[in-house]
Amino acid sequence: ADYGIDQAKMDAVDTSKWRCKFCPDEEGLSGKIDGFFGYSDDTISQGFKNTQAEGDSGQVSLNADLQHNKLDSQTSFVLDGLGADNVRSSIDYQNHDDLELDLSYSRTNHYFGEDAQSIYEDLRTEELELPSAWLTQNNTSLMDFSNLYHVSNYQQRETLEAGVRNVFGEEALALSVHFKEQTRSGLGWTSGSILNNVVALPEARNDTLRELTINTSIPFVYQKGSGSVGLEYFRSEFDNDRQNLSWENPFTAFIAGSERGNLALSPDNQYQSWRLYAQYHLDKHRFELSYGQGKGEQDDEYLSYTTNTLLMTQALPKSSYEGEVETRSARLKWNYRINSALQLKTRYRLDERDNVSDSQDYQPVLTDSLLQGTILNQRYSHKKSDIDVNLDWRWRPQTRFGYSYEYQRFQRQKESTGEYDSHALEFYWKERWSSDIKTKAKLLVEERDEKNHAHSISSSDNSLYRDFTLADRLRHGAEFNMDWQCATDIQLSANAVFEDDDYNNARIGVTDSEEQSLGLNLSWFVNKNLSTNASVQRSWLSWSMAGSSQQSVPTWRSEQKDQYDVFNLGVRRSGIRNDTIIVGVNYSFVTSKGETIFDSNNNYDALQSDVHTLHSYISYQWRPEWKLRFESLYERYQSDNPARISVNTLSRVVGNSVQDENDSNWLFGLRLEYQIPD
Repeated sequence: ADYGIDQAKMDAVDTSKWRCKFCPDEEGLSGKIDGFFGYSDDTISQGFKNTQAEGDSGQVSLNADLQHNKLDSQTSFVLDGLGADNVRSSIDYQNHDDLELDLSYSRTNHYFGEDAQSIYEDLRTEELELPSAWLTQNNTSLMDFSNLYHVSNYQQRETLEAGVRNVFGEEALALSVHFKEQTRSGLGWTSGSILNNVVALPEARNDTLRELTINTSIPFVYQKGSGSVGLEYFRSEFDNDRQNLSWENPFTAFIAGSERGNLALSPDNQYQSWRLYAQYHLDKHRFELSYGQGKGEQDDEYLSYTTNTLLMTQALPKSSYEGEVETRSARLKWNYRINSALQLKTRYRLDERDNVSDSQDYQPVLTDSLLQGTILNQRYSHKKSDIDVNLDWRWRPQTRFGYSYEYQRFQRQKESTGEYDSHALEFYWKERWSSDIKTKAKLLVEERDEKNHAHSISSSDNSLYRDFTLADRLRHGAEFNMDWQCATDIQLSANAVFEDDDYNNARIGVTDSEEQSLGLNLSWFVNKNLSTNASVQRSWLSWSMAGSSQQSVPTWRSEQKDQYDVFNLGVRRSGIRNDTIIVGVNYSFVTSKGETIFDSNNNYDALQSDVHTLHSYISYQWRPEWKLRFESLYERYQSDNPARISVNTLSRVVGNSVQDENDSNWLFGLRLEYQIPD
């Protein structure tokens, strides 16, 4: 027990920041507040900007991390990035009576590219219309793309969460409720087709993902005993403000009535479930058991499966057709500490998805143009169970072995059937060779075996794809990590990873994949005021794929080889001018290279990209509670893509493009921080 204390460098630990849960001598307000103002060039990438602030040079943000203590309660306030792209705020309260309250809000932005272009002018509508001057043609070589419209591809996600938890009586009954609502907005790309005409569609992400989630758990806890039971209710709702996206066909229609296309979007739906669970401790044994059931239902009516009014189809009863899925899950865990050196962990899991939607014949239509006969709608269901057994053996204080076995069984049901068994073995070894060096090694082997292949059926499904999802697979991997304290001030760590997947009888999809990675990290504390760190990582990825333009045999094969290199270097200098000035700089370089071989004789030139990032700062603390920090961030991205195709040159495809993939960006900023005195 004293080993960790003996090895710890207690003289380097700042115990002044340690706090107990509620301390009488720590009443009042503590924490810090800082503000940031930055300036960048007008052409800087969207990732540096505030939300919807294209072309703006300045950005301002405010951060705060505060804590207010009383004799019987504690309240925490967090504000991160107010005014910036990504913002997070929260309030947490707890007291001695075991009452806990929390409220949080966050907003994140994801930018997927600038200067994309579209042939549609008004993107905020459910029905995309071509410009009045647009002339439809049979192929793109005859089209006029001189008047394309600018589109920024981005997504914003806002999340509001609130929760309350209280323990009644002598911890005999606890009740908790959690609420969550999430909203998404922005612009994104999707694609649609009419016969063999394919078009990239700018989809306005005004759809709202409202997850009204209420978790209610009522566990009974017996203080003198070793068990607990609980009941939990869960409900989630999805609300989409549009059911479909419609567009005017930019190509001359081959089939009468196919001048417009229609694409279904995610329908409104709801899901609710309940779960019963129990825990029990008995000497060296620990048992956990849970069972739950749920049901998901589609709230919107089904869309017509064609917008071509000239086609005579058999209509589904859209208003009365029920889309429902039932779920069942079970969990059983048993942990047994055999002795001080051996521990056994076992777990059984069962997950079942039963599609109980209505079943009815209908006439499918291919891209609003061609009838495909009469089929029965697919109702995919499955049952998945697995067993895990783990044995951990601490042979001696410096040596630890581990062994685990996993058995998994998967079965498809209803209109699509098929099954497989999977066996996996994993072995790990942890060794502390001395007080300065320790290693960890892990080996993994997994084999998936398809069962009853000859009896597997899949009505109107692509049998080639079915083979891939159930195909025999051999997976093996290895991992090694080392941490070495070379000297008092030098620490070295290394890692190596190898993974391989071999799909023995897959006909399409990934048939083989391999990944290798090597990494090295060095930290050198030159003295108490100067520290450096450097790391380098190289990864190799390769995989083989097969595809088909029909459902009978594979028609093409390809091989992909990628290589990634990552280098980082950082230096930090403190102790300048009586410990009032700190200077730091961090540089990273990432380069990637990809090679594609098609049918063993058609090779594309390599795709290569380089990213340079330089982050530097200098901070000045003229008083214990005040600190001023100057920051600079430089990013440069360069790519060489010889396989890149000019915008809209494929004969039957209209796509979007990015005008310039190469950029160099600077960001300068000042950060002012105030530390509230104790």
